[in-house]
Amino acid sequence: MKLMQFVFVGLLTVALPAMAQYKAGDVTNGGSISGIVKKKGSIPKDTMAVVNADMEFCGKELPAEEYVISKAGEIQNAVAMLDGIKSGAAWTTKEAFMDNVKCRNEPRVVVAPKGGTMKYKNSDPIGHTAHYYLMEKGGKKKDLLNQAMPNKDMVMTTKKPLRKPGVIFVGCDPHTFEAGYVIVSEHPYANVTNAKGAFKLENVPAGKHKLKVWHEKLGEKTVDVEVKAGADTKVTVEF
Repeated sequence: MKLMQFVFVGLLTVALPAMAQYKAGDVTNGGSISGIVKKKGSIPKDTMAVVNADMEFCGKELPAEEYVISKAGEIQNAVAMLDGIKSGAAWTTKEAFMDNVKCRNEPRVVVAPKGGTMKYKNSDPIGHTAHYYLMEKGGKKKDLLNQAMPNKDMVMTTKKPLRKPGVIFVGCDPHTFEAGYVIVSEHPYANVTNAKGAFKLENVPAGKHKLKVWHEKLGEKTVDVEVKAGADTKVTVEF
């Protein structure tokens, strides 16, 4: 199956599955995949981002959050997803949500259904923008949407950024240190890792699959997994 190549902020070139022919339906022989994503060897330290506007509210610097990794090497904000799956379960939600809280996107990384609805909220008493870019080949960014969010508790609801599968970078024009990512997926077998580096994919059709893990700075890893009906497959993916 042909893969679409995307380049992410930080000059990482990674690939996400092109799932144009995915068919959703009932899964009668499903199992699950439970995993941990870890960094082996030395753990990169997160840097501090210099605040370039509204320092009275945001502070002078904030954690960049490019590497949210525990002392045990557990990686948060990675995305584990099946690559090449042609049929399986349907999405149980058609909505994704991101909030700007204290000059940072929360969550930093979200998974969204293709064709769904994206909601973005400004919880701060200062103005932000919700600037969405599709990451393309060669480091190019395709401008998808740029919505001013001047008021506290303002919510933008749109379908435009979720029209196609891919990786979207979410920035803020007045606060260039802010960053977020939306992984738009054709299928629901995609999950963001928590603070323990853990993820779980449920109702996966029995059989052999390729599991791809993406991280904004570390790149991607792909491992083979086999799911058995009614069973949970354990996996550890290391960068």
